[in-house]
Amino acid sequence: MPTVGDLCKTCPTPLLSLGCPVLDRCLGGGVPTRQLTELVGESTVAKTTLCLQLLLTVQAPVERGGLGGSALYLHTEGPPPLARLRALLHFRSHTSHPAAPEEDSGSFDNIFVEKVFEDTDELLACLVRARELLCGAQAEALLKPVRLLVIDSVSNLFRDVDSTVSSETTLKSKTLYKIARLLKEYAYVYDIAVVLTNHVVDRVDNGAPKDLHQQTHKDHLMTSGRSVVPSLGLLWSSFVNMRIFLSREQENRSMKVVFAPHLPNSCCA
Repeated sequence: MPTVGDLCKTCPTPLLSLGCPVLDRCLGGGVPTRQLTELVGESTVAKTTLCLQLLLTVQAPVERGGLGGSALYLHTEGPPPLARLRALLHFRSHTSHPAAPEEDSGSFDNIFVEKVFEDTDELLACLVRARELLCGAQAEALLKPVRLLVIDSVSNLFRDVDSTVSSETTLKSKTLYKIARLLKEYAYVYDIAVVLTNHVVDRVDNGAPKDLHQQTHKDHLMTSGRSVVPSLGLLWSSFVNMRIFLSREQENRSMKVVFAPHLPNSCCA
């Protein structure tokens, strides 16, 4: 009887290049469609930079590592990083192969940006509206279909929830479930790549029995000399298909595949 990993190998999904051969090899070729891919790590480890890179690489044709599509970028922390995106586009346009088509570098015209800053309900409402870009009248008018959806970050809007108040925790869990269910639907039905960034919190070991999440992923995640765990807990982890941990030790950064249905645990620096 085949395993899930065997089925993934025999029924490969399109892969979206990160724009770096080293990182692509670590991910078995890139970010897959029809899955939820999470980039988790502390601030300043390049989670947003990788997201911005994907906004550009998705526009390239499949034979050059893209998906031949446009992207929807939902940003929840401060002003959208348009200056950084512009710098990346400038860099790509000046370092691409002279014979490469201009579309390989990417264009602002194929990136839809939405600033979400109020609360989790606004994020959910924004995702509901996004269906129009995927299959509605707006989708029919696009030069390139939407093939990538990015939320940067999914955990930021849940930070102010008081975990000691049961009603707030219950509401948070219900909203998180609705968001995750909608994202998985979009990824599978419309064959798009969904990429989400998540924060980390310090791991506290007070001698209590390990929870299921810690038992499943026994290796501690280390960054800047600290042991950390992803935010949003076990409920969120159960929705994520592939978790990529980005870490930093002094000036060195590394990327680790924590879990994925089609990949072994791997790491690159």
